[in-house]
Amino acid sequence: MNAPVKISRLVLPGCVLAFGLAVLPGAAWADTVIYNNGAPDNFGTYYADANSSFSFVASPFMLTAGSSTITGATWWGGCSPEGTCPSGDFTIAFYSDDSGAPGTLIQSYSVGSSNQTATGNSIGCGIGNCFTEYSYAASFGPLSLTPGTTYFFAVGDNTGETDTWGQETADAFANFDSHYALSGGTWYGGYSTLAFELTSSGTVPEPSSILLFGTMFLGMGAALKRRYPR
Repeated sequence: MNAPVKISRLVLPGCVLAFGLAVLPGAAWADTVIYNNGAPDNFGTYYADANSSFSFVASPFMLTAGSSTITGATWWGGCSPEGTCPSGDFTIAFYSDDSGAPGTLIQSYSVGSSNQTATGNSIGCGIGNCFTEYSYAASFGPLSLTPGTTYFFAVGDNTGETDTWGQETADAFANFDSHYALSGGTWYGGYSTLAFELTSSGTVPEPSSILLFGTMFLGMGAALKRRYPR
C-alpha cells in the first residue's frame, strides 16, 4: 500500500488564480462604462486649448452607488481651422460642484497624447468647415467619488499648436450651462452637451476566459484524483 501523501498548504483558489494568470496572459479584463455623457454628434467643438482664450471645458456628471470609482476616460474632439491634430498634451481634471458650476479642484492628471486616434469621421461639415474627428482614451487613478453627488469632468490641451483643439459636442445647442469653459481663472457657462465617457476597471473576465478557468478547475481536479487516490 502506498503511504498517504501530505499536500502542505494547498489553497486551491489562490493556486488556481496564480496558475490561470501564468497560462492565460491574454485573458481580458474589460473596462466598464460607468458614466456616458453622450456620443459625439459631428457638429462642432468648444475650444479647450492653451492656444485659445478658453483653456479648459468642464461638464457636470453624477455617478451611482457601486460604480463610483473612476480609472479612465474617453472623449472626442478635433482641431480647427486646418483640420488635423498633432499629438496633444492633455490634462484632465475633476472638480466639485459650486452652485451648478465647477468649484474646487479635486484631482488633475497629465495624460499626454491619450491614445489619440482618427475615427474616420469629420466634425463641422454641416456648417461648411470639415475637420478630422479624433477619439482619446486615458487611464489614471483610481479616483473614488461620492455617488449621487454632482462633479465636473474637465479637459484641456496644453500643446499650443497653431490649430486650436476643442472637445466635441454630443448635443449641440442644448440647455445653457450644459458645460463650462475656463478663461482667466473664471468659469463661463455655455450651450451644448460635450461627448465623453468615464470608465472603471472591470473585475470580471470575458466569457472565453471564464470558460478556460472552468476547464482548468476540472483538469486540476481530475489530475489530483488520479495522482492521489483515496
